[in-house]
Amino acid sequence: MGRHRSATVREFGFRGKAVQIRQLPTGSTGVRCSRCTTHLLDQLGGELWESVRGAHVLELGSGCGTVAIALAKAGVEKIYATDCEKGALKNLRWNVESEAVQGAVHVAEWDWTHPPPRSIPLQNITLVVGADLVWDAWDTSKSLCAAVLEIKQVAPTAPILLALEERHAHRCEAFVQQLTLLGLSVQVDVIDTPLEAAGHDTTQSVHSPTGPGLAVAVDPEESSPQSDELAALEARDAVALSAADAAVAATKVEPASDKAGFEPPVSSDAGAIGFEPGNSGDGIEDEVLDPFEVEVSDDDDLERAHMYPSGTVLLLRL
Repeated sequence: MGRHRSATVREFGFRGKAVQIRQLPTGSTGVRCSRCTTHLLDQLGGELWESVRGAHVLELGSGCGTVAIALAKAGVEKIYATDCEKGALKNLRWNVESEAVQGAVHVAEWDWTHPPPRSIPLQNITLVVGADLVWDAWDTSKSLCAAVLEIKQVAPTAPILLALEERHAHRCEAFVQQLTLLGLSVQVDVIDTPLEAAGHDTTQSVHSPTGPGLAVAVDPEESSPQSDELAALEARDAVALSAADAAVAATKVEPASDKAGFEPPVSSDAGAIGFEPGNSGDGIEDEVLDPFEVEVSDDDDLERAHMYPSGTVLLLRL
């Protein structure tokens, strides 16, 4: 395999396995690793692992392939890594071959404005993951909504876990709102705050309705403002925490399974849920929704409360 000028290699540790990922200096956002990627791996390799290890995984927007490759090296035997950017796909295939996980990781091109390729058997998927998929372009979020609807129709019992970073345009908040308007249940957990990302020490813990504590980057013994910078950090942190707690309380929907994990379906056939799509089992054909013909709201039509400060990393569970 050829070298790529100015490429860098980033090494991750996952479940005791070393993962080396080539990142490219230029190109689409998918050619570099993101904060969301490491947070998603923390979730998958932690309390969820016993359920993840036997899953058939579909990764949306794989980018460099960090998540797919890490799962494969830790023992997951079937992962479909997808992206639509040519440069990202080329680098993704390079990383898969370099880490010698071709037997487990199947790379496929999927543009969310179109149905998934035939090479991805959605009916067999038992877990869907994705990291840093929502950016400033609302068209991307609209097409991601269509992809999520398609997945939920074909594999309704497959959990979807998305780690997303909120940015200045508050697209994540709008994305969650759009999913709920389309009839999907979404649970939102705040898993990283802007101050934590900046490397501040966390010395207090505030428990939100989701259970895990959100770290407060203020030491009680040094909380008096000694400089304008420290005072500004404290004020920003207080706003971030109150907004995050309010956001989680407003958007949380209890999942059908225990939050600490999920059980993949016993059977991945369409008959596992008792009937074929389009037939409710009562002899009457139901109308099958075409997710690519669903009208998704324009960005300006979605109201935002600016609940999540820019830089907040969210975990969405569908």
